[in-house]
Amino acid sequence: MNSNGESYVPFEQKMTGVTIPQEWSQYVSSSFNRIFISPASGCSANCAYCFIFEYGHPHRPQVFEIPPSRIAAWLQSEPLFRAGKSGTLLSLAPFCDAFAPEVTDTTLEFVRALAPLKNPIQLSTKYYVDETTAKKLGDLQDVAGQIVLYVTITSFKLWRQLEPATDAPSLRLKGSLNVRHYGINTCLSIKPVLPGITELEAESFAKAIGDYRIPFCALGVMYSSKNIEVRMRARRMISSDLECRLRAAGRIPPPPHSYEQGLRAWDIPTLDIAQKLLLTMKAAGAECVVSGPCAIALSYDVLCPTGVWRYLPHLCVPCQANCRSRFAESSSVVRAPFLSENPYAQPVGG
Repeated sequence: MNSNGESYVPFEQKMTGVTIPQEWSQYVSSSFNRIFISPASGCSANCAYCFIFEYGHPHRPQVFEIPPSRIAAWLQSEPLFRAGKSGTLLSLAPFCDAFAPEVTDTTLEFVRALAPLKNPIQLSTKYYVDETTAKKLGDLQDVAGQIVLYVTITSFKLWRQLEPATDAPSLRLKGSLNVRHYGINTCLSIKPVLPGITELEAESFAKAIGDYRIPFCALGVMYSSKNIEVRMRARRMISSDLECRLRAAGRIPPPPHSYEQGLRAWDIPTLDIAQKLLLTMKAAGAECVVSGPCAIALSYDVLCPTGVWRYLPHLCVPCQANCRSRFAESSSVVRAPFLSENPYAQPVGG
């Protein structure tokens, strides 16, 4: 059930046909060519803009107690899962923070079980990754470029109001140096882009890219709901620009991987801000993208697993992954998952 007490069938499950055991529903989901696996359900970071509580996830992480080896075996039994470098994207920790203190050990256990499949793996954190943890993560990577750690920052100045129980952005960035030292690529994830807040700090983000030698930068949209608006207002985080966007007509449903029937949420149109920020970030030397999986394509030298260049071209920006040309030159095996129809274009709702 969702936060409104309504039952639903996850849209992503209907779309992909992946059969996920019901008892895993708070920890595992899927979308086109992508499996989401959370080492825990819930988060205590208390971020004002976080939408996971709309799905019924708790405010303190509850660790997923299924052995990671069982998850790996399940994946390999699924007909739509494709193992290997050009296979299904594994997104770890969508409904928790991968390196929150209570979750770190479980995250590493999942990486240990899944990395030998050689699939691309992405993780995200708002916490400091210490040198010991960074070394463990580096040792678990099976192929160079396979793992990307997304260090998420929304604001350097207002992080305490926005993300009160996380580590300071400076600590998160120091953690990125640790993981880079042990061979893990990092991506500065500017997510969400908050109107009236994030774009005012463009130079700070650009400086971080240079100072911490960050190779990739991704910018993310904002989701909203009544509960998110309440939290943002209580913390005085709604600018006049954001107020106008919240009230704008024609709200857009979130993309399939985050949509569940009955969830009262929508994308806040912030792509215009992201595109302006991209220019500043590129000048700082990072490969800049709008969609997070594009950083995986750059790191692992593969086609963007979620087909952004093909299905969501408004999110595709010129980068060295060069997916359009690569796709045309790829073998039929590599091309096979990318359907002629748009998998994201199916009707939303029930």
